[in-house]
Amino acid sequence: MDLVARDVAATQDVKGKERAYVSRTIERDLAEPVGQYYLAQSHANKAPRRIITMELQALRDVTRAPQVDRIIVWDTVEDPIANEGILAKAAGWHVEGERRYQAEGHLDWQLKFTLRQRVFARKMATTHEAGDHDAAHEDAEELKRRLRELEDLTRQVERGRQREQR
Repeated sequence: MDLVARDVAATQDVKGKERAYVSRTIERDLAEPVGQYYLAQSHANKAPRRIITMELQALRDVTRAPQVDRIIVWDTVEDPIANEGILAKAAGWHVEGERRYQAEGHLDWQLKFTLRQRVFARKMATTHEAGDHDAAHEDAEELKRRLRELEDLTRQVERGRQREQR
């Protein structure tokens, strides 16, 4: 959890170039005494603001923050964030890396879950592409179009769930 707390603390600045997102499972662990300890050690002034259950939420957030060029997503292998892969497929983003860590209970050292850190980076334009503003505009429009499609799909799934619950 110390690595999660470090990323959360390092990305608190709303105007910063990096964003860290954590799943609900990890949010709960950060709220426990051990998680609070690691947040304090990392000088986080508050609990993580960016709790997500779907990658779509992270994509929507960074679409509104053009200065962000790196996204860190923490979840667990046992309870992954929904819509996995959307960020990797989004126009203008690529997977920079993935790491896994075993999370053990602090009292009994039993395996709790496997933490997964995935890092996404904004694709940098090459010198040739840098002057091609039309291509950049097309990429942005494509990203907005995909985002609208995903939001529509998410609304349809939610409506279906609501109908099932009735």
